[in-house]
Amino acid sequence: MKQKHIKTKFQIEEFAEVFLAGEFAIIYHQLSEEFQLEVPFTDFLHMSEEFNEGVEKYSLETLLSISSSVQQYIWIDSKERKGISLFVEENGTIVGLELQLIEQQANICKTSRTYRMPINQEWFVLWGGTNALLNYHYLIISQRYAYDLVIHRDESTYKEYGDELEDYYAFNQKVVAPAEGKVVAVVDGLKDNPIGDVDTEHPAGNYVIIDHGNSEYSLLAHFKQGSILVKEGDLVYEGKWIGSCGNSGNSTEPHIHFQVMNGHNLFTSESLQIQFKNGMEPIRGDYVIPTFS
Repeated sequence: MKQKHIKTKFQIEEFAEVFLAGEFAIIYHQLSEEFQLEVPFTDFLHMSEEFNEGVEKYSLETLLSISSSVQQYIWIDSKERKGISLFVEENGTIVGLELQLIEQQANICKTSRTYRMPINQEWFVLWGGTNALLNYHYLIISQRYAYDLVIHRDESTYKEYGDELEDYYAFNQKVVAPAEGKVVAVVDGLKDNPIGDVDTEHPAGNYVIIDHGNSEYSLLAHFKQGSILVKEGDLVYEGKWIGSCGNSGNSTEPHIHFQVMNGHNLFTSESLQIQFKNGMEPIRGDYVIPTFS
């Protein structure tokens, strides 16, 4: 009798189908040894079966390179209630797996006006989206719909070894006003963190808050020390250069933090989901380009 061939490895792009089909032994075989030591197969089987209950389909939401050797895949189910995140090495070994229930928002508060991204060239969405898998800000009400933007080239945000601020493509790049408005707050005296350090006492670092009317205020944070070109009370037009990207505040590498909120206090106000001029809804892993009026 001819022995039936048993599949022992799959392509990562097939993960959602294999997982939903209940082929958990095949998946477990492809997990790293470290993962298997921490999570016995019986535990993995139980949590996977339970997670699949009520799911009809998983769709790949985003794929991005974490490093030259590791990629992250994120799948979301058709009801947008469950998400799966995988971190995968080049050889197909799964070194990280997260199963997460997605918090459902009954009433999503969106901006009444439209905005552009605060950039004048192509940037990359490091964090952004409407769930915690895509956006680590999501669990914080004041930052829920915030974006972190970097410049990404050749699967990296820096050249050389990334030891110096100047190695990062985003450092010292222009940051512009996302819409017309009046500047209501400016902080511009904090030092840029050396790579590896953060300033948790001043989470936003150097920042600008702009009042756009109708109780909508944009926050742009982590400016380079001494680079901000506007002051409190200034009127700005959409696209006006207001400063340069830095690494001040609670920032691990040079990037732009951008959000719109319903008040001028960055700690007590609530984040609003931004409506963009071209109708885009960028998420983690997307490249975004300027949108001009």
